[in-house]
Amino acid sequence: MGLQGNLKSVSFPDLLQLLTMGGKSGTLKLTKGDESKEIFLKNGQIIYAASDRTEDSFENAIIKRENITLDQLNKAREVSRITNKGLPATLVFLNIMTKEHVAELVRRYVEDIVFSLFSWRDGNFVFYENELPDLEFMVHALNTMNILLEGTRRIDEWTRLQRNLPPDSTVLKVVASAFSDEKQFHLTPEDAQILSLVDGERNVEEIKRRSPLDLFATARALNNLIISEIVKPIGLKESTNTREVEEGGLIAAIVELYAPSYRIIVDKLKSKVGKSAYSRLDKIYGKGKDSYKVVEFISLEEDGLDLSNLTELVMKELPPEPRIHDVSSGLAEMLSGLLSYAHNTLGDNLYRDILSNLAQQAEKILAEHEQAFKQYGIYADYVRVLKNR
Repeated sequence: MGLQGNLKSVSFPDLLQLLTMGGKSGTLKLTKGDESKEIFLKNGQIIYAASDRTEDSFENAIIKRENITLDQLNKAREVSRITNKGLPATLVFLNIMTKEHVAELVRRYVEDIVFSLFSWRDGNFVFYENELPDLEFMVHALNTMNILLEGTRRIDEWTRLQRNLPPDSTVLKVVASAFSDEKQFHLTPEDAQILSLVDGERNVEEIKRRSPLDLFATARALNNLIISEIVKPIGLKESTNTREVEEGGLIAAIVELYAPSYRIIVDKLKSKVGKSAYSRLDKIYGKGKDSYKVVEFISLEEDGLDLSNLTELVMKELPPEPRIHDVSSGLAEMLSGLLSYAHNTLGDNLYRDILSNLAQQAEKILAEHEQAFKQYGIYADYVRVLKNR
């Protein structure tokens, strides 16, 4: 283990500059609370970055920017699992995207992670010198000194933007005379993207949420549009995002209930019947997808069922009205299929052990969200599956 410390003593920009000037190669790991991010350097230059936050995943990056359909993403996930290739390389392999397109997405993905670290004022860091993972896709055009300059500039500009922008509840409308012949202005591609979201009904918070750009670029574009008098505030409106945030939190809680349950069952099956369990899992997964769209948002991996992107995809792809019901019903049906297979395969004694483990792991999350879970039938769905089995 090499250099280590806390960002209170050494700021992230200073730390990155130290490694850059020293021409270091290795992995810089930074942690804050339960959040962890890594930057990979070769001869002082950033070649990749990663984060353990689901919202920072490469999948979410391409979903947010709408560069891929859900069917294409699911196909790429499956091929990635079978071939053990990373998702970026798989997208190229399947001709879903060109190598140049993926390289640009990876570059922006890495930049977003690195720039997010400039706002960290606290957190621990460790630099593992000469320790680098095998990377199928690396960034070749990222100049670390330029990143340092841009990151510092962004922090200063972000402070200014926060002062200038109206409150998040402010509704914006395009100025009717903005595109008259007498007026001349220059719109950047980012400005145009954000302008397309201004409809006289959405407020600032809703525009930020729907934006394909990162938060900083969105704020900068909004500021440009306002000071150029292309858009103007017309009133205040409580964000519809309030309900969406609540729904998103509830769906995340449903995932927190079911994901460990799936893992308990799959781990027990794998320990007893080995890899042959996977073919049966594939059938249960396929049947679930035929009945519930939400199951499409689960990824079938070699080590089990991955629900890490489910909340984001549900909020993006499913209509608001029935989605909590659809998620609860779909995940309950998958649990029922897994339990049925476990019972038939493992026998009564091991099956009772599984039920006991499920009840134990679910106790805390059920108690924590008891009122909402009972209100929306989530509690009843989960308990029904366990009792019926």
